[in-house]
Amino acid sequence: MKIGKLPFWYNNMITYNWDADSDDAWTVPLGLGVGKMLALKGGHGLEFTLGGYHNAARPYGAADWVLKWGISWLLP
Repeated sequence: MKIGKLPFWYNNMITYNWDADSDDAWTVPLGLGVGKMLALKGGHGLEFTLGGYHNAARPYGAADWVLKWGISWLLP
């Protein structure tokens, strides 16, 4: 989804740990991310991303909230 010039997305990386007890096996994040791409000379670019996620279902000891950020160098 794009609002203005900023893309938004949902993190759908739901995981299941087959080795864990059944009540401790699921990780279900709910949240949104936003990003921005900048064009550089020579066809290169930079992409900046930021996302916040609440783990609705999580194993014992896992974080309630996750903040994820990244910087990617885009090659031509």
